[in-house]
Amino acid sequence: MFELIVVGTRHLFFRDGGFYHRGPAGYVPVEAPEGAVIASLPPGYGIRIVDDAKYYYFNGIYYVRVPDGYLVVAPPVLTAAEREETAEIVKVKEEVSVAVEILNVRSGPGMTYGVSSLAYQGQILRVYQESTGWLYVELPSGKLGWVDKKFITALNRIPAG
Repeated sequence: MFELIVVGTRHLFFRDGGFYHRGPAGYVPVEAPEGAVIASLPPGYGIRIVDDAKYYYFNGIYYVRVPDGYLVVAPPVLTAAEREETAEIVKVKEEVSVAVEILNVRSGPGMTYGVSSLAYQGQILRVYQESTGWLYVELPSGKLGWVDKKFITALNRIPAG
């Protein structure tokens, strides 16, 4: 199903990470318009932190989180070192649910790291990385941090690949 996107006077459509306009014979792919807002990102998107700003990335398109969803923005300017990084994009591996009433979200993978935020029972967290019993997650607010794996339940809603 296509999501209708209005950018100025243009009516475009979004589906599976691509933007389209309606042509005489169906939908025609177009370049992602800066300023477009989509409700949600497709599975398999990544994140990238550049100068303390968090960007979401999918299919060559960069987004930032806004109250109504995700705003298409120009790609961030990268230093030579950032361009050469092999782990340029961190992909979402799975989604999990908080299994306890209140869960400490820490700044690193271990009890010695400070609590940077809290997650609450039933909240869905996106997992980006795992380190010996700890998961690097994104909270619904967009904040990132580490949670103890024994206090979450796997949902496995993001397809692998």
